[in-house]
Amino acid sequence: MTQKQIEKANTLRDSGKTKEAIKILTPILKAKDFKVMTNAHIALGICYTNEKKYEKAIELYKKAIAICEKNKWLPRIGGIARDMAIAYKNAKKFSEAEEWMLKSLALIKEYYDEGRGMNASLGIGYSKLGLIYTEAKKYPKAERVFTISQKYLKAGNHEYWKLIGAIDYCYYLSARKDYKKAKGILQKVITEGIRQEKEYKLIETFILAGDTEMGLGNKDGAKMFYSMAKLSITKIFDSPEVRGKFQSQIESRIKS
Repeated sequence: MTQKQIEKANTLRDSGKTKEAIKILTPILKAKDFKVMTNAHIALGICYTNEKKYEKAIELYKKAIAICEKNKWLPRIGGIARDMAIAYKNAKKFSEAEEWMLKSLALIKEYYDEGRGMNASLGIGYSKLGLIYTEAKKYPKAERVFTISQKYLKAGNHEYWKLIGAIDYCYYLSARKDYKKAKGILQKVITEGIRQEKEYKLIETFILAGDTEMGLGNKDGAKMFYSMAKLSITKIFDSPEVRGKFQSQIESRIKS
């Protein structure tokens, strides 16, 4: 039971093989090394967040925090709090999401230890806070924190988090109906998503690109991106929950 197994599971999860990742991670929850045990709880929580099983994810994050507190691994809690906030956001519990993300940012500033640099960690945290405010329709707050996020991410060296930050920002632009600006960014994001082989995020980007084209009045362009997403889902994802989540998003857009 090693960290390398967790990294393998994370790669499988990001490439759409959520069920395979869960099989690897579940036994590692009982690892003797408390750091490995903690990271397994976090990684499994992200799998369940992707499957829309938010209560399971939050329960795992809380257990991870308890393990950290017991073993005085306080620097790790900042990252866990961020994952907790994301789960609450996806569950549409925006007050809890904001509370945990602000807690995450404060802990990262105090104890940073994620190994990717302070700039990258704060950048992705502020990006997710911007997404929380976007979905809560608090657009002025979202705009302010996305500006902060982009400065940190640009100064950092975490390519995957830069990709995620760009997608988050495009969600904000789409919500504000700034489709032209979002389209320009998404063209680069799709190329980068393919380069990094991050299939889960690539499907999200296809759907968002379709929404952007629809907002610009280009129904054929929107249909093309939705079709790209739809064709990719069954070929990539092994989790029925993840496939169902994306398919329902696409179908609702095609019918509207």
